[in-house]
Amino acid sequence: MKHYIIIFLSVILILNISCRKQTEKSIPEIDPFIYKSGSLQKGETLANALIDRDIENGKVYQAVNILDKIYNLRRSHPGDSFTVKIDTLGIIHELIYKPDQQHIYSVIRDTLDQFYTKIDTVSFKKIIQICEGEIESSLYQAIIDQGEGS
Repeated sequence: MKHYIIIFLSVILILNISCRKQTEKSIPEIDPFIYKSGSLQKGETLANALIDRDIENGKVYQAVNILDKIYNLRRSHPGDSFTVKIDTLGIIHELIYKPDQQHIYSVIRDTLDQFYTKIDTVSFKKIIQICEGEIESSLYQAIIDQGEGS
């Protein structure tokens, strides 16, 4: 009988420890940064778009001037998207600019308070698929009938 009690208590102890570990892991990490994003409107510059989002002039122009070294912002168009990561003091830690779906230009502040730049190119993979079937009512319905999406 004593063996059963010891085994039972051991199982409860193991379950309690594993439950505590799962609870500790499930606590979400708090991100101290503020993210502001958007896209350029007709006639709007990136600097103006950032200033309109309550980011200080001097900090905006510092980051935008560095970005302009890797991407000519005079080529900006309406619809180009951007994201800026700032702290609670309004200091820009990262500026991401996407003029199209393939290129991502970043200006990042490091721990020494210096900026560095990064250019990422998204690669696309072209996939050609064939779907065969008989059209009885419409092309759309025939494709659905073959198990393909719209």
